[in-house]
Amino acid sequence: MKILPRDMPELRFVRRLIYDIDLYLIDESYEMTRYCGMELPMCKGQLALRNMLNVNYRIRENPWCILKNELDPTSVMFGKLSLLAIWSWCHYSLFPKIAAFRNGKLIAIKHSSKTNSDFVWWDRMNFPYTGCPVTVDGRTLEVDDGRNAVIG
Repeated sequence: MKILPRDMPELRFVRRLIYDIDLYLIDESYEMTRYCGMELPMCKGQLALRNMLNVNYRIRENPWCILKNELDPTSVMFGKLSLLAIWSWCHYSLFPKIAAFRNGKLIAIKHSSKTNSDFVWWDRMNFPYTGCPVTVDGRTLEVDDGRNAVIG
């Protein structure tokens, strides 16, 4: 059974944009989690989004560096967040992150970094955009989430 964003306590609905894009604020709180034999502080929102990808798609679905799974089937960490993903999430934690969903599918994540406070949208292929990327009639458009209008 698929996990929907509205059913995830780690996501808080913010607003709806054109093209039926729903924006959710990602819970940035941390809890100590047993992870591969270690106790690590893990972000609740990051774990929830990774779990959603694993359930709704598959373990090998690996969009976004901040949600990457370990893919080596011989590793004890197979199917779990990679250490690079955990580090990347912390690196991009200067400001809150926003997740964009369309028809229940995670399409983009917006965040900034400790070295660049400009917010950037990242699509499933990990390409950056000024506005929230959405594919409509085979074309990729960018939606300005502040004005709720197509950029350009």
